[in-house]
Amino acid sequence: MADSYVCSKAKIKCSCGDKISTLTVFPDRTIFLTGEPQANIIDHISMRNIAPFGKCHTTAYPATGAATAAAHGKLTPMPCVPNTPFPWMGGKNDVLLKGQPALLKSSTCKCVWGGTITITFDGQTEGDTTAPQTIPRQDFSINETDDGPLSTNILRGEYKPARKMVAQQTPTQPKPLYKKTLINDKTASLVLKEFDNYSDNKKQGILRGANALPDSINIDERLKLAEHTTKIARALEMTINAPMSIEQADEQSANPNFKAGNDYSINCATVAATYALRLQGLNLTAKPKNSQNKLNVWLSEGNSFKVWKNVDGTEAQPSTYRDWMKTHTINKKPITKMTPGLYKRFIEDNTKEEGVYIITVGWKTGGGHATIIQRWRDERDDLQLSYIEPQVYNKENGVKQSIDKLVANMDENPSSSRGIMRVDNKMFDTRYVSLFEKPNGSSKGSKTAGPKPN
Repeated sequence: MADSYVCSKAKIKCSCGDKISTLTVFPDRTIFLTGEPQANIIDHISMRNIAPFGKCHTTAYPATGAATAAAHGKLTPMPCVPNTPFPWMGGKNDVLLKGQPALLKSSTCKCVWGGTITITFDGQTEGDTTAPQTIPRQDFSINETDDGPLSTNILRGEYKPARKMVAQQTPTQPKPLYKKTLINDKTASLVLKEFDNYSDNKKQGILRGANALPDSINIDERLKLAEHTTKIARALEMTINAPMSIEQADEQSANPNFKAGNDYSINCATVAATYALRLQGLNLTAKPKNSQNKLNVWLSEGNSFKVWKNVDGTEAQPSTYRDWMKTHTINKKPITKMTPGLYKRFIEDNTKEEGVYIITVGWKTGGGHATIIQRWRDERDDLQLSYIEPQVYNKENGVKQSIDKLVANMDENPSSSRGIMRVDNKMFDTRYVSLFEKPNGSSKGSKTAGPKPN
């Protein structure tokens, strides 16, 4: 049967969507097909590689399910947000790009909500061939009776086999694909006592949230954390959307009123917590820090970590700079002052697992800040470490910044309360929900909710 390789600008279709979408491959590849970067099976990230498909027509998608229920059973499709955590299936295993099989037009990708994504146009044209390592259009026939690797028969255009072109870039034994452990409803019913009593929409929301959390959190805790997110949503009287990407949770969306006045430029402690909860699908924004919002003022007074609990309900504890300094040396001498290099070592020592970390810092010039450090997986499923600044977005810097930018201006004498703590494996204390604004600009108990600040 005939097949072809796929590149950026390919057209893709979901069985549950009502519009054709486009595949985006970022230009970090060394192989270009007719001027566009060639795709591999790891190009499956929602809202990065795979754009929405119009409106989703399955009630398994929570937004459509909720709208349909509100319409008394009449199907009411809602705007699509693809949920594609797994690589494309059916890649060409004997042609590797960055260590992963090349994507084929016959490949498919599954959406968590039940849709099957197929490729209707491979993206190859007869146009520009000026990009580095550009090769003409590639089609081939698969001889399914061959023994061993699938044979390639080029139907048109001069062709230098892609396998040979990438051989020097590929290790002898490619890194195995990262396979995320998926949780199903049977597992959930064993872990969560009330799961079988929940509505179908709530069950789907819990499974979606649990499966969005990294495997460095065990299955029981992932389910309990996802269930707790529904309690936060109930306390705020709002619904849970699909988990957000780093870009969706940031890019000024956690603190959209930053330019409105000084109160929104000094609310960093609230913004950091807002970003962490947005990743879980809660469309929140940060309230300002001022005399009318005493809880937000209290949070900024060295209490960023006190609003989080461990899954077992115990108080969560950060890793502090001072404790780290006591257990480390330089040339066998105690560390008495921190430097940018030591701060970088501290961060790397305390962020080895994939996850979201709130970090509190003091500046050389005085004052302090709370922000985000995040370990995340790139398109090759390698772990990367970035500084995320959700309080203010700078388009030139981008969302994912180097931690060097953060540590360069940190005070050499950190206070005893400052440090770092992972929060995506923690439960946000629902007593503090009045820190946030809901999408409609309101917040339940905005002036009185939460414990009385000290």
